Amino acid sequence: MEATLAINNPRIFDSWTRLLPTMLPAGATSNVVLPDKNDYFVYGHNSVKVQYKNQQDDFDPMNGQVVAGRMQLDQLLNGRRNNTPFLARLSGDNGFEIMVGVGGDVGCVQYSRSDGKPPYLVAVSNSPHMITGDVEFLTADTPTPIPARNILNFAEVKQVALHFLETGERSNAVRWETI
Repeated sequence: MEATLAINNPRIFDSWTRLLPTMLPAGATSNVVLPDKNDYFVYGHNSVKVQYKNQQDDFDPMNGQVVAGRMQLDQLLNGRRNNTPFLARLSGDNGFEIMVGVGGDVGCVQYSRSDGKPPYLVAVSNSPHMITGDVEFLTADTPTPIPARNILNFAEVKQVALHFLETGERSNAVRWETI
């Protein structure tokens, strides 16, 4: 089942992003089109509850919040894209988490168990954004260098994060290496 919903309000309220997925049947999608022609996909009933924690900014208003759906996660990542590169943890209620690096047009992703036990997997782009060097992402004011081979473009980071939100699993959109 698919539907398109055009709304006139340029702002999407948090309560709306929490409620719409619960109004859609499991597996159904709705394309929400805003007045500025940006659109977001909403999927019925997330199978995993995912909690957000900015590892750099303790004052991030979303810290500790459960991400209500694809639209909210998309807005959360896009809204922090211009921050100094940082790491954020998305913890699923299924015992797995991803650490997501967000920094402009690039980022990184690590997939692991929430209890700290192996495996620890890092994403490798199928279309590398960088060949050499690294990008430093902040966590608790400490720069963490991520090598070029593990730098993804921002679209890949979002795709992997959205897949995790929906399934709690790692995405096949990238390759994974054990660290």
